[in-house]
Amino acid sequence: MAQNLVSQPPLNTPVVDANGLPSRAFSTWMRDIYRRVAYKGGNAIDNNKAELDQELVDVNATLQETIVQVNENIQGIAENAQGVLTNAENLVVHEELEEAHGSNGNIVGFNDLAGETTQGLVKRMTLLSDAVQSTVEVVVADAVAAPVAYSQAHSQSLADLSNANKAAINTLATDLNNAIIVLNDLIAKSKASGQMTT
Repeated sequence: MAQNLVSQPPLNTPVVDANGLPSRAFSTWMRDIYRRVAYKGGNAIDNNKAELDQELVDVNATLQETIVQVNENIQGIAENAQGVLTNAENLVVHEELEEAHGSNGNIVGFNDLAGETTQGLVKRMTLLSDAVQSTVEVVVADAVAAPVAYSQAHSQSLADLSNANKAAINTLATDLNNAIIVLNDLIAKSKASGQMTT
């Protein structure tokens, strides 16, 4: 490709020589201008224009693709915004529900304790000590039929049996009181856990 540059204008050289012909410097400058603006064999302006036109086509195509993508993104954002609004509305509705997720009744929250007529939460009851089984056994021989005549031995056997029964009854009373202690502990802990009304 021919060089497409214009030389500096011959500002210090006459336009024509002594013969009235264009001076060499002026002729060269005019030729460069011709090549720059009109000569098709080496016109950089035409070449540049063709390249610029192609670049404009490419830019326009890219711009169109970008616009399509932006529009798709805007549509996606709008859909997401609608989804967020729908979720927010659903959350409000869900929070107002009293029954959900397959519950058999009102949803029970952290502080919703059971009432006498409604089910609810209770705390885990603390551990109770086991009640002790009574081992009372009267081992004194059974009373026998009273003899016709007074018998000190017979009277003594009745006294021994009576005393053994007394001791066994006292042990049974102690065992019963121990069972009552366990029962009262059960009641107190049941109340403390919210399983029984206070």
